[in-house]
Amino acid sequence: MSTQRAKVLAAFLLLASLALPQYTCARFRAPDGGVWGQIPPGADTSQYRPFTERHYALENFNAMNVVMWLTVLAFGWPLVVLGVRRRAGKGRMSAVLWWLEPLLAAGSGYFIFAFSGLGTRAIGAYAGMGACRL
Repeated sequence: MSTQRAKVLAAFLLLASLALPQYTCARFRAPDGGVWGQIPPGADTSQYRPFTERHYALENFNAMNVVMWLTVLAFGWPLVVLGVRRRAGKGRMSAVLWWLEPLLAAGSGYFIFAFSGLGTRAIGAYAGMGACRL
């Protein structure tokens, strides 16, 4: 596989990982429908049902939130770089992108690693970090 095709594949894998769960948490559902992180002391444990709560990178999207735009940037930068590289061709811009790409990949990988560390890592985090390694 050529380097260009690997970069395109990694770019789409990173973008697709945005739609997958990044981490999960074990929760309990109370008889009244409430959600608890652990069963309250003294409660009847047979009444609480365990379930897995999935968390996504853009689950609470707000256009005015800077962190949301950093998240979009962390997952979408490869497509922008591929488009710029395609238009720029050879030259100074290509050299700048050659140096910038590893830094952006490391930053995205760290962002995904840190975000997914809030719970048990899920498939989206592994796919995103794997795409950053390509």
